[in-house]
Amino acid sequence: MPPPFITSLTIDDFAVVRRKGAVYIDKSAFIREVLDGVDMLLITRPRRFGKTLNMSMLRYFFERSDEDRSDLFEDLAIWQDEAARAHFQRHPVISLTLKDVKASTFELMLDNIARLLIAEARSHPELTRVSSPRDEATLAELRSGQPSRGACADALRALSSALAEHYAERVVLLIDEYDAPIERSMSAGYYDEAIAFFRGFLGGGLKGNPHIAKGVLTGVLRVSKESLFSDLNNLIVYTPLSTKYSAAFGFTEPEVTDLVARVGRIDQLDAIRQWYNGYRFGGETIYNPWSVLCYLHDTSTQPRAYWVSTGEHSLIHRMFAAGGPGGIADHEALLRGESIRKRLSDQLALRDLFSSEAAIWSLLLFSGYLTGEAYFEGDGWRADLRIPNHEVRGVYIATFQRWFETGPRGQQIADDLTEALLAGRAEDIEYLLGYIVLHHFSHHDLPQSAGESIYHAFVLGLLVRLDETHIVRSNRETGFGRADVMIRPRDGKGPGVVIEIKSLGALSRHTPEQALDAALKQIDDRDYPAELRAEGIDPIHRLAIVFEGKRVYVRAG
Repeated sequence: MPPPFITSLTIDDFAVVRRKGAVYIDKSAFIREVLDGVDMLLITRPRRFGKTLNMSMLRYFFERSDEDRSDLFEDLAIWQDEAARAHFQRHPVISLTLKDVKASTFELMLDNIARLLIAEARSHPELTRVSSPRDEATLAELRSGQPSRGACADALRALSSALAEHYAERVVLLIDEYDAPIERSMSAGYYDEAIAFFRGFLGGGLKGNPHIAKGVLTGVLRVSKESLFSDLNNLIVYTPLSTKYSAAFGFTEPEVTDLVARVGRIDQLDAIRQWYNGYRFGGETIYNPWSVLCYLHDTSTQPRAYWVSTGEHSLIHRMFAAGGPGGIADHEALLRGESIRKRLSDQLALRDLFSSEAAIWSLLLFSGYLTGEAYFEGDGWRADLRIPNHEVRGVYIATFQRWFETGPRGQQIADDLTEALLAGRAEDIEYLLGYIVLHHFSHHDLPQSAGESIYHAFVLGLLVRLDETHIVRSNRETGFGRADVMIRPRDGKGPGVVIEIKSLGALSRHTPEQALDAALKQIDDRDYPAELRAEGIDPIHRLAIVFEGKRVYVRAG
């Protein structure tokens, strides 16, 4: 039988987790942090880092109920805090989670929002007398099951007003994963309509609302003030760059150490660190809680990817399809486990996302695909970014592979090309590379001024598939210069490859033949094979690859 904490894996309801006897990592200090903090706050964290469970905990603590819920908290840290206990079951609560509102059209999105608001309104049958005619009309539409768009937009304001009047106590408003429908709207093509609706919906509930004691929102992204929160000057945002709430989401080192000891698997702590640790939130070292729990539930002792299998990673796929941020050297450094220093943007306008390199790096950081130490310098945030662990590194490798393997005959072509490169078969490489370029590159990808970097990225991405058996380096200093690409077998057995890449733009004065000659001469003159030769690698294939738009030429030396 699996250890009891497994019951919390797919359950986000705090009461169910506690009453099933699951091993619970005590995050109740978050309640005190909320009480001590600002009245309106947004906390952003990657998916599966415990946001929904924490919001459920807040609801059960603050919410008025005829049921005595003290059993949920009596053995937790918050119960020793008398000042916090003064708020226990004291406030009316409005609680919504938008994580599943991911519709293909604005109309369907609005229908999904309406269903949530209808359920919330009907969960408060005590609101039989409402003094405000406007509030009464809004609540009547919601309870009817067919609210108008206007009633939906006004729902948070009307509900909070009615609840505060009925209980003579201000309301706690909880909105989980507020950005899920907004992110979906961008890819589905109704971003402007969604932003217009949520600006009114959230503004009515949060801006200058005297009936709200605390408003807490969570999400993955901070959508820019200009697009959504322009009128919400009282909303304070806490991203992974913030020190406040740094330990409230995800597991800390002491929490994981204690957890693995309790289930008798302390000998696997190092593996857990390598695969699921590595995040830095406000200076705190954090483990991915979903992956840790999945691993400890799994009867196998071999770590594997759990978090990365819970989503489609469309974000990172779109990023690479659009060319990705930074240059080839940046992504190579990340795959080698190194850090890269980049400017960040803590406010993301999703519509303009792929036109801003700082925004893309920030998106990868906030979404959990990168982590790093952040600092404020002069005019803004910067961070030393890196891939957090083995699990996420696999996303990058899989993304490179997907880039090349999509399209007609993609998998077989990619396999054949890898084999041809390691065998130094110039004619096969020329045909296969040409096929891939023809079917995967558009004319927009290859402007007349395209330099070597875009082709370099293309070749490098393909070679990531060799990661388990070969070491692939680009711009590696060897001999008397830097080879564009060098491939070396990890075990020192089998062939090595040195590649020099040239690009012929519209203004080039050279023919493809002349460029091939120059590339091979450069390999020899600068002795790029020196490193491979010194390690006893044999044979060593010298390859010149010349790109001219969608034409490819290859020659072996």
